[in-house]
Amino acid sequence: MRLPPQNALLVIDLQKAIDDPSWAKDGPRNNPEAEANIARLLAAWRASRAPLFHIRHDSVEPQSVYRPGQQGNAFKPEAMPRTGETIIAKRTNSAFIGTDLEPRLRAAGITSLVVAGVITNNSVEATVRMAGNLGFETILVADACFTFARRDYDGRLRSAEEVHAMSLANLDGEYCRVVRTADVLATVGATVRAYAPADLDALIEIFRSSVRQVACRDYTEDQVKAWAPDTIDREAFAARRAAKPTFVAVIGAKPVGFADLEPDGHIDMLFVDAEHQRRGVARALFEAIEAAAKDQGLAGLHTEASITARRFFERCGFSVVEPQTVTRRGQQFRNFKMAKPLSEE
Repeated sequence: MRLPPQNALLVIDLQKAIDDPSWAKDGPRNNPEAEANIARLLAAWRASRAPLFHIRHDSVEPQSVYRPGQQGNAFKPEAMPRTGETIIAKRTNSAFIGTDLEPRLRAAGITSLVVAGVITNNSVEATVRMAGNLGFETILVADACFTFARRDYDGRLRSAEEVHAMSLANLDGEYCRVVRTADVLATVGATVRAYAPADLDALIEIFRSSVRQVACRDYTEDQVKAWAPDTIDREAFAARRAAKPTFVAVIGAKPVGFADLEPDGHIDMLFVDAEHQRRGVARALFEAIEAAAKDQGLAGLHTEASITARRFFERCGFSVVEPQTVTRRGQQFRNFKMAKPLSEE
């Protein structure tokens, strides 16, 4: 599968109340691994610094185990929010009713939702249906949700797995796409490995898309065309990759970014595919570079950062040494010499 860009993770109602025995009055739950899968999803989103939202049910029903002020209202340990993470409190089954979830998503430019939580046939289903109707591209993670056995309208006992499966069938293809945790994790969170010659064409496309679709915010059309022309010398590009350690960030098996490190601590290139911006890819690449530099005993790192990249390098601890103007294929570009000392810590 391919996870759409500008996505967010929604974890729905995974609170201690769901462990109350009253839920299982007709029979036990399904998906005993759901909490562990939700924890894996949360870890992946946190690692990639992608947006995530914790949905908390604050029931107004006097007898509800989800009612605020009692132990059941607290999040389960696997879904415990961290400092700074967004919590949306709801009072009905849908996370969109009576909350500011939708305006928050719109303001952040989020167009796709990955949904997990409880219970499949109630709050999860209600939220997914509304997300689909509101135009969000919605992905429901089947093994990161669960429900309980219950009797159908005719009084026949249905197992939790049957209730779960029917809910998924109602949603899949109409309001969302149903997938498994492993499918999602294969597309979230970059790992970094060494460059291989087979990466060449993918890295050229990453370079081109990054310049043409991201750096274009800060440079003119003529500058962008000069920087990333239609025809790029493959042999020269390959020679630059082979001449120095080059790090490749991959999600699943797909290269989504690359960077390099020269013997004197110079970072010549660091580019991330346009569709994988703001997902922690650049940070993963930089952390690999910094670790390699420290292993080599380098005193510091330095680079020439574009206007676009300057903000990222500043967040990584670099300071501007001086601005400069360089010429490439007849076009002048403003960029910044930047440096970062490496401590012994």
